[in-house]
Amino acid sequence: MIQTFHFTIRQKNDRFVAECLEVDLYGEGNSSEEAVSDLRDSLFVHFEELRPFLKIYLKPVDSDSAVP
Repeated sequence: MIQTFHFTIRQKNDRFVAECLEVDLYGEGNSSEEAVSDLRDSLFVHFEELRPFLKIYLKPVDSDSAVP
């Protein structure tokens, strides 16, 4: 199963926050890349039972390109 989730990134003080728009989850990091990676991990934990069957794509809301 392939699922695309949309997210926004904002900087909060010296940290970056990637917030998923479809599911109430977010990721944090020292860079935007770390925040997106942390968000992906949070989504896999949230959908733990589907993990063997799930391929997650993250798509910034201001871009047409998805991040596999």
